[in-house]
Amino acid sequence: MRRQGRQQDVRCGERGMALLLCTLFIALTLVVLSTLSLRIVAQAHHGMWAEKEAQVFAAAEAALALSASSMTSLGFTGAPAYDTAGRSVPPGFGAPGVTPQTFAAMPGMEYFAVAAAWGSDGLDNNGDGAADDAGEQGVHAVLAFARSGALARGIEAVFREQAAGGALAQVSWREIPVAPGTEEGTTGTAETE
Repeated sequence: MRRQGRQQDVRCGERGMALLLCTLFIALTLVVLSTLSLRIVAQAHHGMWAEKEAQVFAAAEAALALSASSMTSLGFTGAPAYDTAGRSVPPGFGAPGVTPQTFAAMPGMEYFAVAAAWGSDGLDNNGDGAADDAGEQGVHAVLAFARSGALARGIEAVFREQAAGGALAQVSWREIPVAPGTEEGTTGTAETE
């Protein structure tokens, strides 16, 4: 009789150990699956954000091309501002005089561009020590900005007029930070402090 009780105790212990191992395996599987699902969701969100960034940049490039082709400011009234070192200070989407334009092909995307002629702005733009000298004649800077919601991007490009026919050749290009006031809903002429 005693032998039978001992075998029953061993079997109960084995069953308990199997149940414990099974529970641990299920818990570990749930942790791994949860981690993988979080990673998949985060990756999808990151992919959507990158796609939106690319769309906003494409809109800024389109605004740059439109402004450069006509050499006018689009969606902006007034002259571009400059700091004491002669660097352009881009206006924000909520700045006075800024009325963002829209693209029919890109719903929800807004843009504006500022064009300035270096040869008549009274500044030494090329750093040679002379304002509006011969080196600045026929040179134009275009600042273009685009946004979708709170995501905004800006581009600055410098163009030089070619001798024949006034065609423009791009001299330089860079991405620039967008001024504050890019939040959604700050279009038109906002009050400044």
